Amino acid sequence: MDSGPSTTGVLWSRISRGWSGVAAEGPKVSGAEHAPLGSNLAALARDLARMADLQLQLLSLDLKQFWSRARKGLFVSCLAGMAVLGAIPVLLFGVAGMLEQFGGLTPEIARLIVGALVLLCGAVTMWFSLRRIGEAAVSLQRSQDEMSQNLKWIRDVLHQNNE
Repeated sequence: MDSGPSTTGVLWSRISRGWSGVAAEGPKVSGAEHAPLGSNLAALARDLARMADLQLQLLSLDLKQFWSRARKGLFVSCLAGMAVLGAIPVLLFGVAGMLEQFGGLTPEIARLIVGALVLLCGAVTMWFSLRRIGEAAVSLQRSQDEMSQNLKWIRDVLHQNNE
């Protein structure tokens, strides 16, 4: 891609000069300067193709960042789910037996207490892991914002051509 001024819009200007808010680039065409319709349509098609390519590159980058951030959260979520499912019966019988002996509780009450504690620990762990996954999804917001700005730019360009 060229690094000179172009009419590719928000994505190209952000990639080449940083992520500050930038409107569509290029010289404004007054009503007195008429270009042939074919060249305007060709330029618009070229700009749209560049913008689509850059949008896909940004989406690819955002997805890579999302998965690199979410991987740990998903892994911890799976481990937490397995721990909760695997620990409930083991703890119900082991710790409930100890509560029966040392606490003087009935077997039912002892098992209920142990089950509630394991469920609480698993739920807290799951909450932390899901929060981490939610934080990782923030990187996808950049693509959504960029797409809405690009659509606004397309509407502005098409509106200028209709005037």
